[in-house]
Amino acid sequence: MPESSQEIRVNALVHTPEGLKDVDELSGEQKRRLGGLILTVWMNELFRGRAVFTVPEDPSRSETGSSK
Repeated sequence: MPESSQEIRVNALVHTPEGLKDVDELSGEQKRRLGGLILTVWMNELFRGRAVFTVPEDPSRSETGSSK
């Protein structure tokens, strides 16, 4: 198969309250929330009918983030 000299570029966009935004332009917190959402959806599909995973509403109150 001949070598291709064509470059493939992919841009990931997400819906935000301000409109479509490139994932590279998201803040660190927005990237963490997006990653958590993607992981949750993936885990729920992987374990469908056996378990349900959710994203905590307030990340500062999660077990690992608690400072009590």
